[in-house]
Amino acid sequence: TSSSTTSEPAGPTLLVCSFVADSVTRFDLATGEFLGALGPSEYLDGALGITVGPDGQIYVASEESNMVLRHDGASGAFIDRFVWDDPMTPNDETGGLSGPGAVLFGPDGMLYVSSFDSDAILRYDGATGSFESVFVPEGSGGLDGPDAGMTFGPDGDLFVPGFYSGTVSRFDGATGAPLPDF
Repeated sequence: TSSSTTSEPAGPTLLVCSFVADSVTRFDLATGEFLGALGPSEYLDGALGITVGPDGQIYVASEESNMVLRHDGASGAFIDRFVWDDPMTPNDETGGLSGPGAVLFGPDGMLYVSSFDSDAILRYDGATGSFESVFVPEGSGGLDGPDAGMTFGPDGDLFVPGFYSGTVSRFDGATGAPLPDF
């Protein structure tokens, strides 16, 4: 495989993360044609969750490097580390992100990221990537190993699969308060 895009998509594309290969590949949804991998990044380690933002860019959870990376939605080229901790500063700019699994833009335009190792859901500014708040505190509602597949339902509630709990936890989409499991 190539580590750069072979052609730009003409229509809808399927994005596929490979945790082990540290890559995200693109396929033409209509034909299945391989369109190439997203541009290389030294920061991609354990590609897990992926979403296309309201700005048309591609956001990838890099679980092993504790970052969310941003790629150009048209070309696939690496843009930047969108959510990351600068080791040269005393503060943790991620708000404690540890093992990001799912990435999802909410109806409020904020980026929601599951923190697998700390059993929490964190919220970031959707335009800048700066940490805003802990949306679902550690272990709230029995959350255990929040994993890829997180989504907002048609009612606005947040549904989060739990790797270790074996459940789909449900949270109020406005407040993050736990609701009965789905």
